[in-house]
Amino acid sequence: MIPSITIPKNEEIIMKDQGLYEHGISWKPGHLYLTDKGVIFAQGTRIIFQGNLKNLVLCEIVKRKCILGKRVKQLRFVFENRNVYIATRNVEEWVDIIGQVAKGE
Repeated sequence: MIPSITIPKNEEIIMKDQGLYEHGISWKPGHLYLTDKGVIFAQGTRIIFQGNLKNLVLCEIVKRKCILGKRVKQLRFVFENRNVYIATRNVEEWVDIIGQVAKGE
């Protein structure tokens, strides 16, 4: 079961899944959420990263080293000069749906 985070009442969770968030030279396990307004990465109920889709410059798939040096597909988010890397399942589906939500479809 994925722990619940508190999101603003005017937002709706569209997708959520387990993942890893790159934090410096280590990776933090947690959950990735996509709402109709942004992207959130949380550990339990504690939000580690939150980005507004209005400020999203780029969302793409990259293959990079992750835990134990294994190269895996990851999501790369660019929010106004800030790169955020998150490893999760179904990265292609995430990119597709984020693109649709960001365009307001």
